[in-house]
Amino acid sequence: MKEASSHNGRQMHPLIEASARHFRLLVIAVLLCALVIRIIALIDMKDSIYFDFLMLDENIYHVWAKKIADGTYNYSRGYEYAPLPAFVMAAVYKLLSPEPVYIRIMNILCGVLTCFLIYLIGSDLFNRRVGLASCLIAALYKPFVFYSIVPLKTSLSVFLFALTVYLVLVVLRIHRPGLTLLLGIVAVLLFYCRPNSGIMIPVILLILIIHARKERRSLQSAVAVVAAFVIGCGIVFTPFILWNHKATGNLEADPSQFGFNLYLGNNLANPDPYYRPAPFASSSPFLQGIQFTIEASRRAGKKLTSQEASSFWICEIAREGRERPLAMFKKIAVKTLAFFNRFEAGDHYNIDFMSTVVPFFKWPLFSFWFILPLAMGGIAVCLGKSEKTWSIASIFIAYGLTLVVFFTSTRYRLPVLVILIPFAVAGAVSFIRSLKNRDIRKTGLYAGVLVCFIIIEFLPIRGTGDMTAYYNLHAIILNSKGRNEEAVAYWKASSSINMPFSAYANVSLAQHYWQKDDIPAAIGYLERIPDESFAATMKYELRGDIMMQRRAIGEAISAYERSVSINSGQYRVHEKLLNIYRWLDRKKAIKQYDKLQYLKSFYNFTMM
Repeated sequence: MKEASSHNGRQMHPLIEASARHFRLLVIAVLLCALVIRIIALIDMKDSIYFDFLMLDENIYHVWAKKIADGTYNYSRGYEYAPLPAFVMAAVYKLLSPEPVYIRIMNILCGVLTCFLIYLIGSDLFNRRVGLASCLIAALYKPFVFYSIVPLKTSLSVFLFALTVYLVLVVLRIHRPGLTLLLGIVAVLLFYCRPNSGIMIPVILLILIIHARKERRSLQSAVAVVAAFVIGCGIVFTPFILWNHKATGNLEADPSQFGFNLYLGNNLANPDPYYRPAPFASSSPFLQGIQFTIEASRRAGKKLTSQEASSFWICEIAREGRERPLAMFKKIAVKTLAFFNRFEAGDHYNIDFMSTVVPFFKWPLFSFWFILPLAMGGIAVCLGKSEKTWSIASIFIAYGLTLVVFFTSTRYRLPVLVILIPFAVAGAVSFIRSLKNRDIRKTGLYAGVLVCFIIIEFLPIRGTGDMTAYYNLHAIILNSKGRNEEAVAYWKASSSINMPFSAYANVSLAQHYWQKDDIPAAIGYLERIPDESFAATMKYELRGDIMMQRRAIGEAISAYERSVSINSGQYRVHEKLLNIYRWLDRKKAIKQYDKLQYLKSFYNFTMM
């Protein structure tokens, strides 16, 4: 027999060493499986119409990163979106070329590394077997696979979330300032990728302080840990804050859309628990923040900066909460249920819908509805096992609260699976063990929580199952490929469902029939859009265009003015009114010109 080898300063028996080697091979095999599955999914998506079409945020970050990479980015404005992904993408573009396929490959690597981190988290929280099973589930978790192959920032954000969680566990085990410094750096990098994760920074700091007290470490040692974490945070915060200060004159750490998103997520005019645009601002990510700032300035009676506008919308939500506390409570309660609901609400993609065009996603992989009840049961029975389980559960709760406050969509909810998957495995193992040991209390607790969350995730909630947005986006892509009749079929399907996003389908159908010179059909589809819809501004603008073509100038003016009365930031509609007034009414033309000059001060026509 071979001599025992050294491991962590101790002698390891050859059989144990061989077992450890075999276990490492199993982990490598699971990671290779994760890689192969993601490559197969990417190849399958390559054959779909989605592969070379960039969705909303995908296009924002692609353009942003290209401009950073080629040196043409306009640094004279603050950042409205989380900036880290743009700089990471720019580095990839600089190193290779500005092709989104390289971002897809980067996301696959992030996805596989996330699986490995979940193995480490499960191993550290519980044991290696739990870690290995967690890694396998992560490798086969359908949303993880999907967001590993699209050029969004989601895969990067989940990776950084997993790395932050793992570093918390490492710091609780190994008391070294260098590791705590690294934890602070990664936590803030996560913030600049997924801003709502900022709540984790004070939670982690609190965990470190409680741990230091529990360990009864000296005051000097505790201060050193806290200082290392704060310095780590400062290392990343500083350049972004200085950049924002140089651009806007404000010492702000967060992107300026914080207040806008808070309003979108909580305004009581939106009856659904999911994201819905506001009538007074475009749903386009290129325009939405600007038009929120314009509307805030209009309501405030003075011109506001984007940061001032963000603060304004925070105050608006606070005002609504004070004036209608019961309605706000009900909305938050429904949003809480939405967080636990099985429905995968997406603001870009819906994986079930994508399975109709990318057959890979018809595979019976793991889904949220399966993981959630097991995980909540696991949290219930494992929470008191150690300080680590309490610490990681507190991070889960803190991050989950931000989703309730803002939006619960698949890509925002995805990071919590880093925590839920290990708890799901550990909970199932604990349940089996409690059955064998006839531990009635633990068995009953786990079974009760499991059944409770199975019921909760299947409760009917307003907005779940609404596929109209995905029909609309699919139709847009088909139309861009010249497949007009297929696009019309999807728009008609969306229109017939008569849900909120059906309004956009009605606008598209109205444009389609107007181009075919079928004015009655075009007007008919516009009439289906209610005035309280977030597509009402588009409805009246298109109606004005139709009236102009028919030389009904008075009706066109009325329609355009109705459109800008809903959304005063529509530069294009104001230009149309100016063109009419120039040859119809000189005084109105002068006033309209002044309005355009005012609006121009908000818009950056170079678009980053």
